[in-house]
Amino acid sequence: MKIYNFIIAKPARFFFLAAILWGGLMCEFNSKDGANFQWHDILVEANGMFFDLLVFGVLLSIYEALREKKENIERLHEEIDDYRGWDEKEAMYRIVGAVRRLNKLGVSEIKLLSCHLQKANFQKANLEKSNFGGTNLEEVNFLGAKLMYASFYSADIQRAVLVNANLQWASLGFAKLQESNIQGANLKGAYLGDANLQQVNLNGANLEGADLKQAKMQKANLQNANLNRASLHGAYLTEATLSGANLQDAILVGADFIDCKFDGAILEGADLRGAYVGEGWFEKLEAWKVSAVKEIKEKYIIAKDGYLPKGGNAEAVCKRMDG
Repeated sequence: MKIYNFIIAKPARFFFLAAILWGGLMCEFNSKDGANFQWHDILVEANGMFFDLLVFGVLLSIYEALREKKENIERLHEEIDDYRGWDEKEAMYRIVGAVRRLNKLGVSEIKLLSCHLQKANFQKANLEKSNFGGTNLEEVNFLGAKLMYASFYSADIQRAVLVNANLQWASLGFAKLQESNIQGANLKGAYLGDANLQQVNLNGANLEGADLKQAKMQKANLQNANLNRASLHGAYLTEATLSGANLQDAILVGADFIDCKFDGAILEGADLRGAYVGEGWFEKLEAWKVSAVKEIKEKYIIAKDGYLPKGGNAEAVCKRMDG
């Protein structure tokens, strides 16, 4: 049993010792052959044996390293599973440690859904294609992290740091991102439908082609952000800052831009059909050569304080102006 365990645990060492033993026996047997014994024959056989042993040892070492790596990866995934759902700091630290070790082993696609990772430090971590669905990520540090194609569906990412993070094509539908710092992040093609982005800092972020349909973006900072070809269909951007933002060819149908700041913004080719833009905007829209200016005007009524949207939003706007 001990020999069997030795072979399984250290196969490379076993075969190396076996080769040395075999070589010794060959020398012993050949030395007893009398007049026919020649050392030259032993050297020829030894050279051939050594080369075979070298090739076999290299292949065996590669196999052993891959097997060990696979076992370590499986063990670390199991460790994350063990701490999933635990709302304790120790569990968070254990999971972060496991993620770091998986990264060193070249693994980025990790299942982290339904974990409690408040204030976790994933700075510059590689979590491409990872799943954070339903995970508590409040105040997490994702500074410079690689999060391409990652899923954050319904995750709580409030007050998190995602500065310069790569979130290309990530899924953040229904995620809570209130007050998070996402400056300079790359969100090209990301899905943020129905996400809560109130008071989020997206200064200089790349949102080219991103889907922000029905997103809540009240008081969000989108200064100098790239929203080229982005979809903000029905998004709520009241009191948001879009100064210097690039909204070329963006879909802004039905979006609420009441009290937004648009100084220096580019809206050439944007679709603003049915959007609520607030008073003083019509001259700007004409100057920007935005299509559907006539349709926008038709949605407003003229009041003593300027233009107010018709329908359900008129009362809310009146209250805000009175206040």
